[in-house]
Amino acid sequence: MNTRPQSAASSSPPMSWWRVILPLSLVLNLFLVGVIGGHVMRTRLGTHPADAPPLIRVFTNATRHLSAEDAAKFNAVIAQNAPAYAESAKKLAQTREELQHQILAEPFDRAATLKAYAAWQANLNTFASSVGDSFIDALGTISPEGRQRMMSGRRILGNTEDTDESKSAPPPIKLGAF
Repeated sequence: MNTRPQSAASSSPPMSWWRVILPLSLVLNLFLVGVIGGHVMRTRLGTHPADAPPLIRVFTNATRHLSAEDAAKFNAVIAQNAPAYAESAKKLAQTREELQHQILAEPFDRAATLKAYAAWQANLNTFASSVGDSFIDALGTISPEGRQRMMSGRRILGNTEDTDESKSAPPPIKLGAF
């Protein structure tokens, strides 16, 4: 008969359990950190450099759903026409800086701000036209399936469901989103 009193240590699991549970917990925690970190990097950082101009990010996202062949065709047209919209992008940035300067100027000069705004708006229209022409030209080089994949990847306006009707019809415009 055992006459030794039971200690508090004997009520805990044997040491062999801790040798299994602790490493398993560490491995699972590291796995979850990796999954969460990968998700954050994929959604926040994307496939383009963080300091890439917004236009580059737009074109990178546009080709994300294309086959390698369609993406190469699309990018070739965009690169070919880059000088056409590079100059207008530079002018747009200059007029945007001037507009910001006028908005922050003391005392506020309404006439100068309106003039800066009109210049910025004109350069914005020129830039949008030149990029739009390149974008339309690039769309003309890719396959119909590529165009459909490109548009199915965009869920800004319209339905998020992939129904037969939503694939053939343009998405409805939700004015509240603007």
